[in-house]
Formats: sequence, C-alpha cells, structure tokens
Amino acid sequence: MACRFARSLFLVACFSVAPSPGMAFGAPILDYPGLKAIIADHAILSIEDLLAYLKSAGYPIVDNYALVYRSRSLQFASPEFPRVVLLGHDGAPIFEGSQESHIFLAFAGDARAPAAGRLEVISFDGDAATFRFEEVIFADGRVRFDEAPPSCATCHGTDGRPIWDSYRDWPGVYGSADDYLADTAEKTRYQAFLAQNARSGRYEMIAVDPTLIMVDDPGTRGARRNRDLTFGFNTANWRANAERLKRLPQYDGIKYAIVGTEQCFALSGDTPELTGYFPNEVAADVTNLIGTTTLTTLHQTQGNHTERVQRLFAALGEPLPGGTDAGVFLDQDTFDVKRTATIRALVQLAGGSIAAWSMAMAPQSYAFAVGGQYGYFHLAPYLLDGEALDCAALKAKSHEVSRSLIGTKIPTTPTPDGPVSALDEQAVLLRCSSCHASPADGRTPFYPFAEPQSLRTMLLADGGALMTKMAARVQTDLPDLRMPPAPHRALSREEKKSFVAFLNRLVLGEE
Repeated sequence: MACRFARSLFLVACFSVAPSPGMAFGAPILDYPGLKAIIADHAILSIEDLLAYLKSAGYPIVDNYALVYRSRSLQFASPEFPRVVLLGHDGAPIFEGSQESHIFLAFAGDARAPAAGRLEVISFDGDAATFRFEEVIFADGRVRFDEAPPSCATCHGTDGRPIWDSYRDWPGVYGSADDYLADTAEKTRYQAFLAQNARSGRYEMIAVDPTLIMVDDPGTRGARRNRDLTFGFNTANWRANAERLKRLPQYDGIKYAIVGTEQCFALSGDTPELTGYFPNEVAADVTNLIGTTTLTTLHQTQGNHTERVQRLFAALGEPLPGGTDAGVFLDQDTFDVKRTATIRALVQLAGGSIAAWSMAMAPQSYAFAVGGQYGYFHLAPYLLDGEALDCAALKAKSHEVSRSLIGTKIPTTPTPDGPVSALDEQAVLLRCSSCHASPADGRTPFYPFAEPQSLRTMLLADGGALMTKMAARVQTDLPDLRMPPAPHRALSREEKKSFVAFLNRLVLGEE
C-alpha cells in the first residue's frame, strides 16, 4: 500500500478529460461582479443563503468542489468539517481551448467555526490575465466586500496566485492520492464525515455524493474533483504566467525558444536540444547557463517533491516507506526537470524569474501542475498569438529574434533562490565534518568539507551523482535515509536550505 502511493507522486499518467458532472455547456457562468450582484439583488446575508440560491439557479459551481480537511489557509478545516473549495467555469472539456475559469470560492464547512462567515474569493480577470483576491464577509445580519484583503498577500504574494498542490496528489484533501480513497486512515475519516455531517448544513447545499470519490478501484472511480479543480486553477495560472513573461525586457528575444522548449524538447544528453535556436555569438553562453541551472533546479525540485511526499503520507495516516528515497525521480521526472531548468534559464535571460510561477505554498518551487501528455508547461497557446509554427519554424524564428541578445551580458549561473544565514550554514558544515572529515568506523564515507575544491571535484564526478545523492538525503525526513542519521538530531528546514545553498554555490564555482 505505502509503495503504491510513493510511486504515484512521480508517475505521469494519461487520463480522460471529460468534464465532471454539473459542468454542462450553456449553464450560467459566475464571475465576481455577478456574485456581488446576486448578493445585492437577492438580499443574501449568509453563505448558506448564497449556496442555496446558486443551487436553485443552476450554477454548476456548487457541484464542482474539493473538500480540504488539512488546510494551510486561515479558514478552519478538520476531518469532520472539511473546508470547501468551489470551482466555477464554463464546463468546456479541459484543454479544449475554450475553458475559462472565472472564480473560485472557499469557506469553512462548520458554520460555528471562528470567522465562518468569511467567504474567500479568487477571481480571474481574463482581460488582464491576473488573479484578484476578494473576501465577502457575512456577519451580524450584514454583508461587506473587501476587495484587497491584506491577509491574502501574506501567502499568495503581491502578484497573487492560487495555492494548490500539483497533479496528482493533494495532501489533506479528501482523495489525496490521485482522487482515490484506498484503505487508509483518510478513508476512515471520510466515511465518518459522510455519516455525521455530509447531509447537513453547508454541505447539504453542495450535495456531497459518496460515489464521487471512490475506493481504490479504477473501474468504478467517479468524478475527478481534485484533478478538475487543479486544472481550473492551472489553466488560469499559465495565462497569468504568460503575461508575466511578456512584460520582461528581453521577452521578444527568447519567446520562440520558450515555445520550442515546451513543444519540441527531446530527451537527449544533459541539456535540451536548442542547437540552432541562438546565433553563434551567444549560443555557447546560453548552453552554459542552461547546464548550470539544471543542477540547482534538480536539487530544488527533489526537495519540493520530498516535502510533498511527507505531507501526503501524513495526511493519509500512513507511515513513510522505509528504504524508499522520496527524492529519487523516475526518468520522466528528470526529463521534465531539465525542461523546467531550460525555461528557468531562458526567463532569466529575459530579465525575470519563474520563482513564483507555481501554485506551491513556498516560493522557489518548481512543482508545476499540468500532468499527462501535456508536460509541465502550458505557455505556447498564450505566447504564439495564433501563429501555427512547427519545430523548424520555431528554431528559425528564435535564431532571428534572439540576435537582440548579442552584446548583452549572459549570466553564467542561475539567479539565487534567496539569502541564507552564514551562521546557519557554518554550523551545518561543522556537523557534517564531525563525521565525514575523518571517518573511523569503516562505513561512513570521507567527504573533505574543509577543502572546498576537492569536495567540488567529488560532487561533479559521474554527472553530479554525489551532488544529487547528498542533496536528496539531507532534504528527506525518511528515517532510513535522512542525513544526519539517527540518533543525531535532524536538520531544521533552514539548516537543510543552507546546506543545499552551499552545495549549489560550490558546484557553480562560487565558493
């Protein structure tokens, strides 16, 4: 059981893209101005009244829900009273081109919880391709609209984005592992919720159906609610990312290389096949930047996935699998990391960063969410503006427009992920040296932390194999694999970050 979920995070699957029940064409579409008008025109003074109206008026948003029992938001959530997140869009099949996600609503399922009258709203402005964060507050028989709540920026950032895990695992959401409920503590909690609370209060208004998140049986699985919510967020998020990209000073010079990386990327060697995309005057420097960016992106992404595996198993109520390193990728995952690193490097050339592109809680996460045959990026439709270009044409166009990069300073290393305390870093290195500088037990490997250049040579050998292993083992919490091992104290999150930052600087020749 445990191994099945460990693999599920990394496998890339093909899937049906049929719309969920309730997402019918021609159904009324809800947006934020429409929401405000409904509340005003119908004298709605509670979340319950709003849900009842939306349901009676045939808005499919009340049927398109996810149930969050372990939330990192400010709204209350528990297994008995999960937080509700609703998705509203026009019901077109996913990635058919016409789907537009207009609005997302979230509220506490327990009407007695603190601040239970607060309805959180994320609306997507299609014209500006930006997310807007609002709050509707029902309290004391009145309603108030806050269209710039300062608390939202704390987690969602000033250039706001949704926060939602990527396909196909959503720790803390019923159906955490690929919309399944297998024989785990999560299934037990869900059954208790169905028996006690799913047919009353706010949940009654969204018609929670026990058949729509199924047990571990692909043949009988019902609606893919978590997946559909992910794609609803994701479609809008990539439109927003495309607009961020277009605002960069050197965007025109890398536009076609970005699309080529997304659509024509081939798994060949250590770097993407971008030969011919750039003029000879800058091609070698661009290739060098992509190479150095790939190493740091791989280690960062391993840390992102390790953290999510740990949250997934905690949510399922399952022990972490012994002897399985959650930081190790399959070939497909390494392939996608290389593509991510290439786009990261190209965006840096344009004068920007992809650090806030994903919907992960933490900045500098490269866990992008599309899945299946669509890969991890979905920029091309918004960058080509109707141009129909094959890979040869993309290469020719890129070679032409990227001449604007000639004469500019091409960076040699990726943009740092952020400052790290020198004191924390030194303390971690001393701990490592205490065992590895002069091992005496015949089992502990020797690593010359006091001789940076010697350590760098070891880290870069065999394509960076030791670098990858060291970064993964420091970042994981799996008991059989973490470094330092028990009974030594585990590293804190900041200590792990400082150690990986040291490794990255060392391999890039900055130490």
